[in-house]
Amino acid sequence: MARPGSQGDPTGGRILVLGSDARSFLGVVRSLGRRGAEVHVAWHRPGERALRSRYVTRVHELPRPEDCMAGGGGAAAWFPSLAELCARERFDLVLPTNDPATVALHGVRDRLDALGTVALINQRAFAVTYDKRATSELARELDLPVPEEVVVTDAADVDAEELLERLGSPVVLKPRDSFAFGRRKWEHQVRKVRDARELRTSLEALLGTGPVLAQRNVPGVGVGVEVLADRGRLLLALQHRRLHEPLEGGGSSYRVTEELDPALIGATRALCAAMDYHGVGMFEFKRDVASCDWWLIEINGRFWGSLPLALAAGADFPWALVELHTRGSVNEPPPYRRGVTCRNIAMDWPWLWRNLRADRRDPELATVGLGTLCGELLRAVTFRDHYDSFARDDRGPFWAELRAVSHDLGRILMDKGARLPYRLPFLRELLISRLRRRAADSARLLFVCKGNICRSPFAEHYARRVLPPHVQILSNGTWPHPNRSGG
Repeated sequence: MARPGSQGDPTGGRILVLGSDARSFLGVVRSLGRRGAEVHVAWHRPGERALRSRYVTRVHELPRPEDCMAGGGGAAAWFPSLAELCARERFDLVLPTNDPATVALHGVRDRLDALGTVALINQRAFAVTYDKRATSELARELDLPVPEEVVVTDAADVDAEELLERLGSPVVLKPRDSFAFGRRKWEHQVRKVRDARELRTSLEALLGTGPVLAQRNVPGVGVGVEVLADRGRLLLALQHRRLHEPLEGGGSSYRVTEELDPALIGATRALCAAMDYHGVGMFEFKRDVASCDWWLIEINGRFWGSLPLALAAGADFPWALVELHTRGSVNEPPPYRRGVTCRNIAMDWPWLWRNLRADRRDPELATVGLGTLCGELLRAVTFRDHYDSFARDDRGPFWAELRAVSHDLGRILMDKGARLPYRLPFLRELLISRLRRRAADSARLLFVCKGNICRSPFAEHYARRVLPPHVQILSNGTWPHPNRSGG
């Protein structure tokens, strides 16, 4: 088969896309499908909404690395099936789109010839971007500003009060490794802690999976510089600014493209040159609007969650990456459009609810005022917004996402409705007295929650105080993971 984009080839070749989500994975699938590529996919989650895309040519059910690692298996549990598929289908390119796929393939770099051409960043860039400490060390070598930080390996060695005095409150805690197999979501979340007790508790929870970085919290809004580089030289770059950020930090749900900041693109260019960066990535900064100060926060050495915004603005990073790996060069792209906004519906409505309930007097929370929200609503109702999952030529994933969001909203409304009687004093007293009578007449009573760490044990001990001694009272949880912290 002719390589994608070669003369006489009307299609974009045969490409295997590895990963799963309705943002970067779906964005890559759509980009390549629109170019005429035969898009095969694997390593997706069951029921993944992105699989409803019309641009998915074929779905392959292969063992996922994260499932194999969780079950105690290594590369031997997933690599042979992937190698067999690549040998049979003879893909022009294998393209990972998320952390599990990227980390798994980097773990078998010496065996990648069996897969054909694989679009991975180079080893030096991987070592720096997936180790947050290595990222900040490289930035300091280049005289680029980064938040002050301390590496914590043992909570017993940390004087919480002294660390808070040194870094200020709140302190940002984040795992040193950007991704590790077997790490549960709550073990990988960035946390902001404001007092010594909270600091100690959070460190104990996070240190179970490796070293933790304690960083000074810097002011400003998140800005991302998205790039494609060829051995350290930038070929394509776009800048976006976060409009809706989680109040305590994390991935954004609403963003806008803007002009490249000379200081930020300069820093990105220096970092890429130092790493001999080869591939796509997103360089995340924090920029203070008032002072214009900025800091490098981290680097994503893979496709990023806001990729649909780049595609909406005309920056086709996935196809440019295919060109780089299959042709060795990239056609000169047209300038991307500034002022383009893109929203993730599934992430944005929970953000909106939390933003409306947040304390706007707290300067540490990334809240948005009602006037700004009204302006954003006007953009939405006048169809000037783009959406991560929506495309006129590929509506299946969008309808699937709307159904999922409607289901979640309906469940929440039903839950709120069920709790309404407890908010009315006379009904609450009536229900409590009725439940207490029924519990007192029972022989055995079981309280159940998810982790059996605080809620059901509290209910058990409280019930022992108020119910007759003949009632046998127990508590349990539905998530059987021993030694799990409740922090």
